[in-house]
Amino acid sequence: MNTIHQVQKNRFHKFTFQSIVLSLLLYSGTYAIKDSLQEQFFSTLQDSLVKNYRKCTKDSSEKISINVILKWKQQIDTFTSSPKYPEIIKLFKEESRLDPSGFSPCEIYNWKIERDRRISEDEQVLQTAKNALVKQKTDSLDVLRDLEGKIKSPFDLNGIPFGITKKSLLILTLKKAMICSKDHGNYVEYSGIHIGPMVYTAALFFDTDGKYCRYELEGGNFPLDSLDTRVRPETENLTKYFTKISGSSPQHINRVGRFEINQGRLAITALWITDDKKVYTGYSTYKYLYYAKAIVERK
Repeated sequence: MNTIHQVQKNRFHKFTFQSIVLSLLLYSGTYAIKDSLQEQFFSTLQDSLVKNYRKCTKDSSEKISINVILKWKQQIDTFTSSPKYPEIIKLFKEESRLDPSGFSPCEIYNWKIERDRRISEDEQVLQTAKNALVKQKTDSLDVLRDLEGKIKSPFDLNGIPFGITKKSLLILTLKKAMICSKDHGNYVEYSGIHIGPMVYTAALFFDTDGKYCRYELEGGNFPLDSLDTRVRPETENLTKYFTKISGSSPQHINRVGRFEINQGRLAITALWITDDKKVYTGYSTYKYLYYAKAIVERK
């Protein structure tokens, strides 16, 4: 019994994983001496382990498996017996400016895990930023090459010429604060496009070679009784806009009556034809709703 009393006087956190396992095995074995003093010892040992485990891991589970606790204890013992442990203690003192003797091995272990996590996250953020910078430079070079030889026109939407790839177009529209609201594959949609004092939705189309070849502008959808008060002003605004940016009046102007606006076709009010483009403004209707529309396409 002297040995048992001697063990009880030791601090429990100094037990090694191997000694705890051995003690528990002896206690649970067929030939274990099951007197009240021994039961009290192992109960106190287990309570101490659970208490230290909860304090270290912040695990508030009602029931904790002894296997989980022993695995945790083994991790702490492996950590403190590592040849690098003195270096970790030194690092802890340097970085935290605290006295390591006032902290348990478990607290040092948690500090090291958290430190490694922060370093890993910082490295990932730095690498992501580097990758983004490299991609940005590569994309910019690709766009510059794509823009070479492209013919610019006053009818270009936000100065973006026809003939560029979808990738280049998406990069350029993003730089011009045009946010793609929907990608339909063969065309991309942008909302909130300001044309003069009014706002439209734009759809930018690609041909079978994947090159930007046309864009369309559409106003709001309104019922028939708003044709004169809402739709016609938006159409007239588009006509004035193209007249202003091109510096020329349309080659053809049509007066469109109510019954000339049919679903599936554009009722043209104004038309411009240049060496490489056709520009139309007019009216469209869909499911008894009417809206202003403009089409600018490559010839």
